[in-house]
Amino acid sequence: MINLLAKSSRQWRCIDFHIPFFWYPIFTSSKISDPSPDNDQPTQSVALKKPLDLPLLVSASFHYEDHGIVATDDEVDLDLTLAPSLHTLSLSLFQMSPALLKRITCKDKVTMMVLQRTTGPYMDLNDLLPHFPNLQEAAFHSAWFIMQNPPPDITHRKLRKLEVDAYFGWRDLKVLFLVIFPRLESLSVQVPSTIRYGELLKGFIAHNSESHLTSLSLSCKITREHELIDVLSALGSLRELYIQDTSVGGTPGFGFSYLFFDALHPDEPDTMTSLEVLSYKGNLLVQSIAFLTPVIIRSRMRGEIHKNLEKLPVLRKVRIQADQLLDSDESRIADYPDPPYVCEVRTMMERGILELLTMDGGQWE
Repeated sequence: MINLLAKSSRQWRCIDFHIPFFWYPIFTSSKISDPSPDNDQPTQSVALKKPLDLPLLVSASFHYEDHGIVATDDEVDLDLTLAPSLHTLSLSLFQMSPALLKRITCKDKVTMMVLQRTTGPYMDLNDLLPHFPNLQEAAFHSAWFIMQNPPPDITHRKLRKLEVDAYFGWRDLKVLFLVIFPRLESLSVQVPSTIRYGELLKGFIAHNSESHLTSLSLSCKITREHELIDVLSALGSLRELYIQDTSVGGTPGFGFSYLFFDALHPDEPDTMTSLEVLSYKGNLLVQSIAFLTPVIIRSRMRGEIHKNLEKLPVLRKVRIQADQLLDSDESRIADYPDPPYVCEVRTMMERGILELLTMDGGQWE
């Protein structure tokens, strides 16, 4: 079946293969050998098997499906030398090697790459990023990186969107952030542990940074709010912030408290001054809906004029998904002892500016 499909490879524009190891040789080039008529002589190479001709291929996604027929450390050799139009490349469950990427002859045309759960030796970033100079979007999910003999100034000037996650912790990603991404606009980081925010993002907050980061997504165990606020405030161009606290519900010391929301108040100097969209999911360490006061003010729902308000953008959208502390009357919207305040909260919710959800997706009471 796979060989029949390969006969139409010249018409392929987008492919997404989920196939076992033993079918991937259709994407390899190799010498074809015939045994010598004289059995005492070694096998003689008589021809070269050409790689698939893929003149129209724009997007290629390869998922190595291991069904136990071969060892998991077998290395798949993809030859894409005859895919001159390839723009998007996705590899999943592959054993990575420099040779694999060298066979992609149109590296200067690839603008999007996904590496997911790659195995084998660590991928040296010196063999990856410099060879894809026009990469604009990249997603590295549980991919393993090293950087041998890193040059003093490692810069990728085209990357605009980056998604990364790691199995064990943020330190697995540190080598990736040795690279300077001056045009990066969107960054998503997911780790199962806590993060040293300043150390991980120091390339974006350095005094000489050319950072244009406008959107940041963090999924980790949230702690050290002071440090997080300082780092976010140093990202002067940040407009959208998406945070998920992955700690177990109710774990003491993890999640957002009044401290984070107070930092959004217009009277607080130079804290997240460009923020327009905020989304938070996780532990909420508050006893009252009064924590929403800075959100209301930043959304310009009040009539008062604050000294810094004219230079702050409007908070256009705020989404909070957290379980209420139902043992506290003031955590319930309807029971809060300030009717005008309750009215304002409900007005924001009706207008779609504010969304308050429980962890199971229900509306706050």
